[in-house]
Amino acid sequence: MGKAIGRSEKTFQGEFRQSLKSLPGTKFYHKIVDAGFRNPFDAIMNYKGILYGLEYKICKNTISIPLVGMFKGREHELDYLRAVKKSGGQEYILVNIYEPRKRNEILVLDINQYEMLLDHVAPKKSIKLNDPILSKCLFIQKTSDGYDLNPLIK
Repeated sequence: MGKAIGRSEKTFQGEFRQSLKSLPGTKFYHKIVDAGFRNPFDAIMNYKGILYGLEYKICKNTISIPLVGMFKGREHELDYLRAVKKSGGQEYILVNIYEPRKRNEILVLDINQYEMLLDHVAPKKSIKLNDPILSKCLFIQKTSDGYDLNPLIK
């Protein structure tokens, strides 16, 4: 066992978008269509005057997260997330950790946390899901109402 079969990034994005209802007030959200272009990241959101750059990732491994491989061939996405941060926005890498009927949660990483985790695991390429350093990161559990996205808002 070790792989979450059948989970797609599209499904995760849909769950995230539905969960935006947990944030009060007006928000703007746009999924950037990934049709073979070199897009900056997966979606943008504006909420209470803050621009959010969102990059979705699926972790199909139920034992560890392949940190190094998440952006292999897509390193430009990290550069664009850094640009969002530099411009005063908020950048998030949203890693969906999914195990059917057992676990559906989001590991929320900003660029600094992602790089800290890379340094922590080096020279390895992945981090075990039970690594104590992950307790410093935000996890959002999915409930019957969706994900409570309020902790994402700065």
